[in-house]
Formats: sequence, structure tokens, C-alpha cells
Amino acid sequence: MLAAKIHGADGIFVAKPFDSTRGIMSDEGTPGELLLPWRTTSALLSGTKYLGEIRMPGGSENRIFQAKSGEVLMVVWNRVLTQETIYLGEDVRVVDVWGRAKSPGQEKHRQVIEVSNLPQFILGLDPYVARWRMSTRIAEPNVPSIFGSSHPNRIEITNSFEQGAGGIVQLVGPEGWQILPNRVDFKLSHGERSKRPFQIVLPFNAVSGVAAIRADFDFAADRQYKFSVYREVTVGDKDIELELHTRFEDDGTLVVEQRMINYAKEPVDFKCLLYAPGRRRQRMQVYRLSNSSDIKIYKYQNGHDLIGGELWLRAEEQGGNRVFNYRVIAEQ
Repeated sequence: MLAAKIHGADGIFVAKPFDSTRGIMSDEGTPGELLLPWRTTSALLSGTKYLGEIRMPGGSENRIFQAKSGEVLMVVWNRVLTQETIYLGEDVRVVDVWGRAKSPGQEKHRQVIEVSNLPQFILGLDPYVARWRMSTRIAEPNVPSIFGSSHPNRIEITNSFEQGAGGIVQLVGPEGWQILPNRVDFKLSHGERSKRPFQIVLPFNAVSGVAAIRADFDFAADRQYKFSVYREVTVGDKDIELELHTRFEDDGTLVVEQRMINYAKEPVDFKCLLYAPGRRRQRMQVYRLSNSSDIKIYKYQNGHDLIGGELWLRAEEQGGNRVFNYRVIAEQ
């Protein structure tokens, strides 16, 4: 039903409503287990317009819709049990698929929502805050794996309120990152969009891959607002792909498999160093890496001692300044 609404279907039908296997009623006409979820979903989404989605602090999936009355609601779920602490509005209610409503927990001015793999409906979202979140962008989603150097970027903000808005946004990266300046002032008229520059300096041990940047807004519009917007950037290089996988052999040896590929035209060399808790460093050399996958194998005897421990791979470009840091947990 969500997919149909998102893609603008003219109508949504239950092909066989009286079907014990796939319907919302049984063959005998008694209510099935899908009747209440179907009724709740159809009642809340009927006549709504799909707006988009936002990045939640705990990574939960969500879809946002607006009713004809102007009320904005969210459908949220997660594959694992997650607690989302986020400001969504002043009068937020949570409705489960059975139609039961409750008020969420509170932590200061933010709501605390328990999210699971069973979708929930969150009603009463502040429409202006929701649109502000959806329109905020980090212009450059990729941060090169060059440590100690400044990487220019910018945050793009659009005023979704019906009046002017002015205040600050503070940018917070992972531990050890420098964001300069980390505090940006802004003053925007209705609908105005601003692009404010900043720079990122990565620490020596910055992990390659996806990293989160939090933008904490504090500004005045029709009243004072405080909320955070979450965005992701990727530390690495679009030309170099690196993966790590662990497995155990029958004799208890921990095997770490490294796969690298280079999508650029020119081949490159890397010195790879793998660190494991309490073990000697292991070294591999990758020569003339091209668009053919290169596989390297590291082995640790009595590997069960490392279960749950963090292994750190550092791949240093030879004759260049790129460095890739990857971390993986040894799992059985």
C-alpha cells in the first residue's frame, strides 16, 4: 500500500478479500489477521500525498505523507529494534497497525520512539520542520581519503517556513573530524536557499566508508526551533573499492579476505597493513591494481580468541597520498 501511494496509483484494491491465504477476511467471512492493519493503513493514507523521507538518527526507514487537511504523518520501521530520539513536532502521536494510539516518550524537547520491523504511523509532524529536513543537503557526498588536508564542502539550507528564519547551524562529525567552521550563521526569507561553505579535515585514523554528519539547527521563525538533521558522506575514493570479510576454518583459523578493485584507467600500488588485538601486524603488497579484482588472504591461528574483536586494515597508496582505513569485527 505504501508503494502504491508513493508511485501515485489511482486506486488500491484487495484482489481477493475473502481468502484465508491472501485476503483480509477468511473464506468463511470472519475477520483475518490483516483486516485491522489494512483498515488502519487505508484510513490514515487515504487522500494523502507522498512528500519524501528523512534520515533518522538510528537509521530507521520512513516515508512521509501529507493529508488534504495539511496534517503530516510518517510511516516508520526498522529491521532491528531501535530507539529513535528526534524532534518531530509539538503534538506527536504514535499509532500501531492495529489502530492503537499513544503518546511517545520525551527526552527534553525530543520524542523517543521505539521502532521495530512492524511499521508504525507517527501523526502530528511539524510540516515546516519536515520539509526543512528533507531539503537540507551536504553538497559533496564524497570525502577523499587524504588525511590532514582540507576538503571543501558546503551545506545547502532552504527556508520552508512562511516567514523569515534566522539563527545558527552547528556541524558535528565523527570523533576526531575537524569541520571548519563548525558553526554557521544564516538569515533566510521565505523560500530562500543558502549555500554555506565549510571544510573537512580527516584524522589519521578516519575509517573509510559511510560516516554521519549531524547539523544542529537553532533558529527563530514564528517561534524558536531546535532540531537536528542527519546526513551521510562517504570517506574514500570513487575509483577504489575495498571489502573485508572474515570466516573460520575447521581448525579454528581466522581467515580475513581482502578484495580490492581499481576503476580508474591507471594502475596503482598499495601497501596493506592488518592489525588484530594482541597479534603481530600482517602486511600485504598489492601491485598494479586495475579493474580486475585483487584478493589477499590473512590468517590468524587460534582465531577464536579474536571473536568480537576489531581488526583494522590500513591501505596506503604507494607513490600517492591516498589512505584507506577499514575496520571489521571478527565473527564466527
